[in-house]
Amino acid sequence: MSGFIGFTEVELIFAYYDIALYSAIRKIDSAKVILKVLSINENSGLQEAFKQEYKLLCERSFENICKPESLVVSDEAIYLVIRTDSLVTMGEYLETYSPSLMERLHFSVNLVGLVGELHRGRIVHGAINHFQIMVDSKSHKSYLIGLGIIESMLPVTLDLEEYDDFSNTIYFLPPEKTYGTDEIESRSDFFSIGMVLYLLFTGGLPFEGPADYQKSINGMRGRLLSPQDIEPGIPESLSDIISKMVEFDSEERYQSVWGINADLEQCIDQLNSRGKIYHFPLARHDVSGSFRLSDKIYGREIDIKNMLDSFSRVSRGMRELIFICGAAGSGKTALVNNVSKSIERRGGVFVSASFSYQKSEEPHAPILSIIRQLVVKTLFVVDENKEHWKSLIYDYVGELTEIISNLIPELEEIFGSFEGELDISGVEMRNRYYCAFSRFFEFLCKNNKAIVICIEDINYADISDIKFIEMLVCNSRIKTIQFVFTQLSENGGKTELQESMCSCFKDREEKVNIIEINNLLRSDIESWVSDLFKCDQKSVRNMSAYLQNKTGGNPFYIQELLGSMSEEKLIYFDSYQGKWFWDMTEVNARKVPEDCREFISGKLSRQQKITQDALKIIVMLGRNIDKKLLESMLDVKESQVVGIIEKLVTIKFVVRDESSEEFIVANNYIVAAVSGMLPEYLKSEISYKAAELLRKSYKNDKNKLFRMLCYYRNAISLVNLEKNNDLIELILEGVQESKKLAANDRALELLLTGMELLGNNAWRDQRDKIIKFYIEAIEAANLIENHKKAHEIFETALAKTLFFKERASIYASMVVPMINRGDMKAAVKYVVDVVQDFGISEKIKPSKLSLFLSYMMMKWNARGLNIKYIESLPEMENEQHIALVKFLSRSGSAIYMVSPELFAELSFKVVSLILKKGILPEASLLFSTLSIIYCGGMGKVTKGYEIANLALKISERYPNRHFIRGRALFMYATFVKHWKDNIEEIPPLLDEAYKISLYAGDFEFASYAITDKFFIQLCITEDLRVLKTDLEQSRAEIAELQNKISINYLRQLLQTVINLTSGEKEPEKLLGEFYNEEIIMPVRAENTDPNSIFTLYYLKIFLSYTFEDYSSAIEYSAICSDYLDCVTGWYGISLYYLYDSLSRLALYNEVSENDKRKIEKRVLASLKKIRVWANEIPHNHNHKCLLIEAELHSRLGQNLQAASLFGTAADIAKSSGIKSDEALVNEVAGKHYLRQKKIKIANVYLTTAKNLYKEWGAEAKVKMIEERYNEIFE
Repeated sequence: MSGFIGFTEVELIFAYYDIALYSAIRKIDSAKVILKVLSINENSGLQEAFKQEYKLLCERSFENICKPESLVVSDEAIYLVIRTDSLVTMGEYLETYSPSLMERLHFSVNLVGLVGELHRGRIVHGAINHFQIMVDSKSHKSYLIGLGIIESMLPVTLDLEEYDDFSNTIYFLPPEKTYGTDEIESRSDFFSIGMVLYLLFTGGLPFEGPADYQKSINGMRGRLLSPQDIEPGIPESLSDIISKMVEFDSEERYQSVWGINADLEQCIDQLNSRGKIYHFPLARHDVSGSFRLSDKIYGREIDIKNMLDSFSRVSRGMRELIFICGAAGSGKTALVNNVSKSIERRGGVFVSASFSYQKSEEPHAPILSIIRQLVVKTLFVVDENKEHWKSLIYDYVGELTEIISNLIPELEEIFGSFEGELDISGVEMRNRYYCAFSRFFEFLCKNNKAIVICIEDINYADISDIKFIEMLVCNSRIKTIQFVFTQLSENGGKTELQESMCSCFKDREEKVNIIEINNLLRSDIESWVSDLFKCDQKSVRNMSAYLQNKTGGNPFYIQELLGSMSEEKLIYFDSYQGKWFWDMTEVNARKVPEDCREFISGKLSRQQKITQDALKIIVMLGRNIDKKLLESMLDVKESQVVGIIEKLVTIKFVVRDESSEEFIVANNYIVAAVSGMLPEYLKSEISYKAAELLRKSYKNDKNKLFRMLCYYRNAISLVNLEKNNDLIELILEGVQESKKLAANDRALELLLTGMELLGNNAWRDQRDKIIKFYIEAIEAANLIENHKKAHEIFETALAKTLFFKERASIYASMVVPMINRGDMKAAVKYVVDVVQDFGISEKIKPSKLSLFLSYMMMKWNARGLNIKYIESLPEMENEQHIALVKFLSRSGSAIYMVSPELFAELSFKVVSLILKKGILPEASLLFSTLSIIYCGGMGKVTKGYEIANLALKISERYPNRHFIRGRALFMYATFVKHWKDNIEEIPPLLDEAYKISLYAGDFEFASYAITDKFFIQLCITEDLRVLKTDLEQSRAEIAELQNKISINYLRQLLQTVINLTSGEKEPEKLLGEFYNEEIIMPVRAENTDPNSIFTLYYLKIFLSYTFEDYSSAIEYSAICSDYLDCVTGWYGISLYYLYDSLSRLALYNEVSENDKRKIEKRVLASLKKIRVWANEIPHNHNHKCLLIEAELHSRLGQNLQAASLFGTAADIAKSSGIKSDEALVNEVAGKHYLRQKKIKIANVYLTTAKNLYKEWGAEAKVKMIEERYNEIFE
């Protein structure tokens, strides 16, 4: 402020935001004045409120509220001029007069009287502090400056750096104002005056500093320090009075001015008569003359205890799930609110949100609200330096951070918004979204605090919401967390929703609690009513019986009946007797319906028409009230809307939601009652009008888009496409936004609405558009696992299509879900049927001649597979050909696993098509498959390697196609690279492929990358114990990717490592905690996924040979041999040939001569293959080749050659650095010398093998060697 004209000696008393108090001398008459100043800003509402307060002060005759003499308006400020004369501030009074205990008590009574005067005038201040209290230096009476109207509109900041003055105003605000947790009412003023009394009697406040204030006000400590703790000389009863006034929970404070002053007067009387204040029971006369229903709940003591016991277990590191089920109005929300306060006082973090009966908000809005609350409560409350979190969050979530940043405003401040979109399908969009939020949620829950997530009305959640929640619930990496769900349930019993949500908890034997909320018993109602009216239970028995009879014990209905009786003066307070009265004859005479909904309807019908219309609109438009939209719908001014909402709050039809701070419909009964009053045509008209109004103001506002489309959907009978010609484009926009948010059920609803609006004529007039709708609808239905609906739409679409290019995309929309479900055989059969429509005649197992002709045609088109020629090809343009390539590229993984012959033939044919018609992104995948065939199937490693690198170059030409890049890199790393490069170079590439695929939402190949990386690490790791830890930690990560094949494979690998490291009773078998072949293997056999069967039986061969069960190894090898073609190009093939050869040679001396010849022939054939591979990359295969050759010579009795080869193999294995291979060579060599009776040499080799196995961590193998060769070692 630059200055106040006409005033001098202006001194600041206090300032808070735009409001301030100054003391001054008026120049014209030298009068002492107080200036209450509002700085002028853009908030015109504050200026109007300031003027309203001035008008009220002038019109009413307040005895102890300072009356202003004038209102001054300048360019910079508006201010009240209040003449003070003999008035001084409270601080000056205490400093000047040092009042005695008795004087302070009288002063306290006077202060409480100030509040009483406000409340009698139906005014709640809500922000009283000691600066606003003036004292008459002559009479010692206290006065209050202002009514609190302007203060109630000011925001509250918890930035403690702004409050270096310890006695600043923030500390006097009631907790319900500071955090917006409850309604501001008379008891809020008791808290503020209590703080003033605290300062009056102790000279300080109950906080050791600002940080302690933050902890206390957050409820992290049970209650504040008592005045006696600070000033021991204060009488105990007086200390207790002040402590009761400043309770955090308003229910625990005094309920009336009479109650406070009665106890203060008792202190004065004792001090007068006895010279000392003795202890006495408080609040004996604390009966409020205002009819106020308490927040305390009755009849739920056991439920509260169970919930808090559950929280205690969670605080110790457990995870628990609670379902609270009950009818509308039974008190589910009240129970949650009651427990939430206790949880926060115990140091827990409680966040909550609710689903809406009207699905008009942005998808997953309640879940996103939960996450936003967690951001504020777990991150920024600890460290508001938001930049600090940037790297931490990015390290945890990776590049998927862009998804959460665009949806969480608090994170957008850190990371900014991300532009650009990936070219991916709906399944990848869903996967990216779920993965990003799962990881971020895990990050938020990493702190040591126990977290309680409460989601109310979960029965209104969409399928995609449930999937989202299940993903969070089932993340076992998150500890110390409790999930609480409330569900509307009229009949009791376990629901399908509960079964679904509880399944993953039960799998891990974590605790699940289901709390059934029933109506109140008579005894509960008696306790409630006797507490409400401050009388004994005998006095309320008739009233309690009446309430139970009329309501059945439903708490909400009881509240409504009591409230209506108070309004009708059937219940009244006699201020002279200080008691509540009622006449049961009059109460019984009134007509009350048995159905609460009918009662609500009657209550609403008694309201003004504008109030009725407003509530009908609110109910129809959704849970949260949009004031602007309501203003337009009712065609009234903003101030009238505020008044209408205030009226609805007063009659308890609308409440403020604590989590969102928005006004919402109070109860499901109200929703049902109002909906029942509205005919269907009126519901449609309300929805249509709202949609049209939103459409006028829609400017790329996603929330408005979803609400608008929801309203149009509810009013579809009124929609005319000729008038709403851009609505179809808006629906498609809503579909795309829904897919980005993984809300595929919402997308399907919109698509079906669009299809209905377009009608059958669209197949004639708008074919491209209607086909797009059908394709999107098939995908959306499959993504929410409504396969029946997907098939119906698919059949309809096929019947309507005329051209192949139209059908191609429709076909593709059906094959991906089959692959995602792991139904590979069905997917391949489907592919064979579909390609017929492309003009390609195929069988699941094509002939060798057909394969050869396809190969030769491809070579001809590629000019001998000239790489430079292929790189120079133009872009493919023909839509039909593009559709074919895309379709087959998405089907490739299934074809590879089921039919290698078909995989090869289709690869040849589609590559031929690309070579003739041009390049496209999917060409990268087709050339990748071709490289696998060349390397693994044809043995043309050099050419295959060139083709693989060509595939990677093609993927780099399309930087936004991460899906393509991830798959191409995976295929290169897994099936090609080991033919030319050291095996140790593969895991980093698979890590990169995993990250790229994860970013693209390609969970299928992301999971393959993880498991194949672990397989390679099993082959090359230096320490199995480290690998075991990595595998265990990756279980949740793999589960998150939801690929059944990879989940099973990881379990097999982990069980294999456990068999090696810690041993099982039968270590040669996969029988353990993580994989039990006796249970799981038959299931896998029925599934007939050939690739998985091969990998499983390879591990069984490996374990059987390792633990010397050679017969079983040969048996499993016979099974594997049937599936060799299904793992073309995989590194594990070389290991299969190694262990197959060693197993057969181990039994060479025990079989017939004829069988010996068969073994020799088979081993030589395997040796021939491995020699070819060893010529390409000696590091990976040379020692394997030499080991088989050495063992063959040994069994043939050619000991000199065997000895030489064993020595060379051992040296090369050592130089390779692969510990397990070196141990194997030494073990086999040791057994050779043992058969030769050369014990000392055998001892050297076997000891080396034992030590290497020990270093490797294979304790079970070490134990077996020690037991078997104990005598040799001794």
